[in-house]
Amino acid sequence: MPGPTGLGEQAPTLNESRRRAFGMLPREPLEITTYRLFGYSLMEQMKDAPGRRGQWYVRKLGKYQNQLQESASANRIPMQLLAAIILNELADIEPRDALQQQLISHLNSGSLGMAQIQVRTALDHGLLRGFLVGRHANTAARLLAVPQYAIEAAAREIRHLLDAMELNPGARWPARFNFVPPLAGDRNPARYYRPGAISVNPNEDQEDREALLAAMVAAAYNFGDKFVDVIDPPTTTPGSWIHGLNAAQIARDLFRLNLFGSPAPVVASSSDRQTTRHIVRPGDSLSKLAQEYYGEAQLWPVIYDVNRAIIGDDPNRLTIGQDLVIPSISSMQQVDIANARRKASQWYGPSPVRVEPLR
Repeated sequence: MPGPTGLGEQAPTLNESRRRAFGMLPREPLEITTYRLFGYSLMEQMKDAPGRRGQWYVRKLGKYQNQLQESASANRIPMQLLAAIILNELADIEPRDALQQQLISHLNSGSLGMAQIQVRTALDHGLLRGFLVGRHANTAARLLAVPQYAIEAAAREIRHLLDAMELNPGARWPARFNFVPPLAGDRNPARYYRPGAISVNPNEDQEDREALLAAMVAAAYNFGDKFVDVIDPPTTTPGSWIHGLNAAQIARDLFRLNLFGSPAPVVASSSDRQTTRHIVRPGDSLSKLAQEYYGEAQLWPVIYDVNRAIIGDDPNRLTIGQDLVIPSISSMQQVDIANARRKASQWYGPSPVRVEPLR
């Protein structure tokens, strides 16, 4: 079927092939990209040539963009993160990896396919559930050698790792990145790239956040669940740390080259250019925000009205990490400002509202 502009003909996705026999989805040989005996790798060769890297990215994953989209959507992760993780693995294929792929019929262990997933990890984490009945290692190995299954397995493993970090954001590894779990019920993959979702540096932009998320996930992807609580990755697991750094560079490339679905940064529309974004932090309240942005705590309903879908029915219940819109009052009519003051006094009485943060 036709593919996205510039990416060529698309290979069928798993959903499109659901009624087809397994043999109709072909395995794909791995291209050796790391020659450790000679001391260089593909990424090192092309470190000063982003255009060449972009061509290589498209050559390796272009025809699987539809599968990337399908798997990323099903697992609620950003497609560009999934692409960066897989390209990072493809950029580090050693001769032994290529040999394992050739001998797939005789293997039931090892890292296989374009996503370089361990057979045991695939079985233990249920990365092939729905495609594999029971714990048949050899069948799992064969599936991992097929790009579409490998992409889906990688997406599920990324979901598994993100779930672990969201459950324990205070663990050493996610805490190193100041990772803030998204709100419960927020299923938008772009939630991981919102300001304040990763890193607290206000100067970091969309590209920086994509790179940081790729580094955080790729390092864990190459070490497993235990990595979430590693103390000092650069010294204790240097190989995984290097994978993280390489994935960050790939994520930057994908952003700059507009490949594999990197979303555009959040920009206010022409009718809303005077709005500000605020990520809720410990101790925040609506009255505190109104005082900070408007100089008057009683104007908290202005903020609440435009963020009610996020905050809910109780303005006292803010949650750390919420992404709030702070509208400008400079363009508001005086009657609207008066109405906001009236709402505040009717809701809580004449004194300024004190909204406690969620504990």
